[in-house]
Amino acid sequence: DVSPPSKFALDQVRQALVLFRRGTEGWRWIFDEKEGKQILRFRVKASGINAGAAPAVSLVAQLGPHPEADKWVEALRRSIRLNHYSIRTEQSYVEMVRRYLAFLGNADPDIANVRKFLEHLAIGRQVSASTQNQALSAVLYFFKRVLNRELGELGDTLRAARGRRLPEVLGREEVRALLAQAEGVTGLMMRLLYGAGLRLTECLRLRVKEVDFERGVILVRDGKGMKDRVVMMPE
Repeated sequence: DVSPPSKFALDQVRQALVLFRRGTEGWRWIFDEKEGKQILRFRVKASGINAGAAPAVSLVAQLGPHPEADKWVEALRRSIRLNHYSIRTEQSYVEMVRRYLAFLGNADPDIANVRKFLEHLAIGRQVSASTQNQALSAVLYFFKRVLNRELGELGDTLRAARGRRLPEVLGREEVRALLAQAEGVTGLMMRLLYGAGLRLTECLRLRVKEVDFERGVILVRDGKGMKDRVVMMPE
């Protein structure tokens, strides 16, 4: 009997399919004599400002994930929950570490692979600076808390510089017109998000006992960074 593929293996296939969907060329299976396995070689199509540059060459990780991949991902999830990180942080860290392990395949995690992975995200996937920094934070946490290894000053040198942009905001009349179209529970949530400055998860977790109508305030429990705060109730 053939055992079903692991969750990590399915995630690895999904990541590879995403790459192909975004556009590849010159892909082919080749036999790696050193590894004794078939590997898939392809070129990612260049686009935008990089259209004139040489296409990046990537290697999909060797067939089959690292034997410790599932164990590492579960250890990462347990560590994040023991340290009381938010569910959003857990989801993003687990996803980024899965991408990193899928990128490595059977290779062991090391500093050189971290550099190559970040270069792959920036050049091959053309992700934003914030996404690249998020990936680095996830990998740094993975090395420190799961592998019990420090990357030293590497974390600071590999962080992408984020450009400064002026925020785009709606005018008062535009906000009124937008809120006027929202009704029911959705409309109430939109008004709380805008008027009280709540985050989406804070609004979804809000309980009746945390709304003080007499004082006109809302008590936000376990906000970002596991901190409580009080905000003014919108009119």
